[in-house]
This record gives sequence, structure tokens and C-alpha cells, in this order.
Amino acid sequence: MNQNQNKKTSTPIIIAALREIANNGIRTDDGVVEATIYEAADRLEELHSAQPTVRPLFDPRVDVKPDNEGAWSHPDVPILSYHENIESVLEQMGFRQEMLDRESDSPSSKGLVDWHPKLDGWQLVGKWTTEDADDVALFVKPISGARRYFVEVGGE
Repeated sequence: MNQNQNKKTSTPIIIAALREIANNGIRTDDGVVEATIYEAADRLEELHSAQPTVRPLFDPRVDVKPDNEGAWSHPDVPILSYHENIESVLEQMGFRQEMLDRESDSPSSKGLVDWHPKLDGWQLVGKWTTEDADDVALFVKPISGARRYFVEVGGE
């Protein structure tokens, strides 16, 4: 049995198990755990029945809304642990990266909302404030000849 067949077989079993636990197993005074399990089962069923779509990493058509401070990042920007290096992780994904900081790029801007960084030939994939209170922007560019990766959205 290949991996996709295994996913198709196991998903309904997981959905049924979650519903059984919600109906018979876990109870709380406020019903929070029960509702969460129902929501998880519904979402899993919805994803299982959806037709998967494939899109390229850092697809510019993905609509990302900034928060109130102006911070945002494309959903394909990896979340790294402290010891991981974003440059090497993005390189493994087939991209070069460049970072700009707001103070160097546009000292007159008054924060992330007011800052509109640009690098010719690069795609802006996020801007945020670091732990050191520096405003930074992350740009990526595909590595010529590198294997391109795609993301499966929805489906099993």
C-alpha cells in the first residue's frame, strides 16, 4: 500500500475515533475539550474530502495580511529554532535570501507600517520586529537550476 492509499484509509478511522472520544470519552465541566475534538474531526473530514492543489513555494498570489504593527510573513517562511540558520534552510528549499533592516534602508520611516522595502529582482516575503527590536525585511530569490519545491494545500 503506498503512502496516499494509507492516508485515505487511515483518515476516516481517525475521524471516527475523534467522534467516539467526543461522544463517550472526554468530558469537562465547560465542554471545551469536547467541542475542540468535534472541530478537529470536522476539519479533518473537510481536508480529507477536499481536492488537493499544488502551488510553488513563496507563491506571490498567496494573500497575507499584516498585523496592526505592520508585521507579516508569507506562510512558507520557515519557523526556525534558535540554533537554525535561515540562510541554509532557505537554500535547502531552493532560494537565496537577503535581509534588510529598516534603519539602514529607510531611516525616515516611522515603523513597519510606514516602511515599504524593495530589492530589484527579489521577492519580499515578510517584515517583522526582531527580539532585539530591529525592524527587518526578508527577501527571497530562486536559486538558478535548484530543485523547485511545491506545497500541497488541502486534500488528504
